[in-house]
Amino acid sequence: MIEAGFIPPPDLPLPQGAVGRGCRRWGRYVNDKGVTLVELLIVIGIIGILAVALGFSYVGWQGAYKVESAVKQFQADLMNARALAMQTNSTYRVEFPTANSYAIKVWNDTNGNGIIDGVELQVLPTFPKTFGYTPVMGIWTDAAPFDGIIQATEVVTTPIAGTFLSFNSRGLISYSWPPVLIDPAAAVIISLTSTNTPDYDCVIISQSRINIGLTTGGACHAK
Repeated sequence: MIEAGFIPPPDLPLPQGAVGRGCRRWGRYVNDKGVTLVELLIVIGIIGILAVALGFSYVGWQGAYKVESAVKQFQADLMNARALAMQTNSTYRVEFPTANSYAIKVWNDTNGNGIIDGVELQVLPTFPKTFGYTPVMGIWTDAAPFDGIIQATEVVTTPIAGTFLSFNSRGLISYSWPPVLIDPAAAVIISLTSTNTPDYDCVIISQSRINIGLTTGGACHAK
């Protein structure tokens, strides 16, 4: 018989049927009270709310990541074309055959007439590529007070399909064809439109630089 208030040592087994509220077995108290339906529903509700919140957060992060990846890939392709132009003493041309694609080609003027003849213009492997998002091309020209800061009012949007960029053997960048060097106080801006909030979504192409940036206030600003 177990006296009231008696608590056996942890290593002492209890007699059969002695396990109950307030008793200790193997160093732990055993409570015969279960989980109520209300408590279970509260836990399920909390888990559901967290799952929905995390799901929306993941979808937003994934969308922003895809935009950033497309921008970085486009910048890397431009940088590579520029480096190849200087290394091989050739002209590399970036074409935008459609409103959502681009291709990089190398031009070797084998007969020296300054005109693209026959197979002198060859597309590089893995091209053309698609942006994955709708690109918008704008031409920025610095206006008074000539502070070098891109303002939305200084950018003129132009159709991207059928336009060109080119890199000469000195690594300088031209817009249109035949090549005309981009003015030092101007730039070509290509932005990718989306409903996401990426850290960068545009590329600024000046005569000698290629930067990625973020569109704020209607204008792309280098980061």
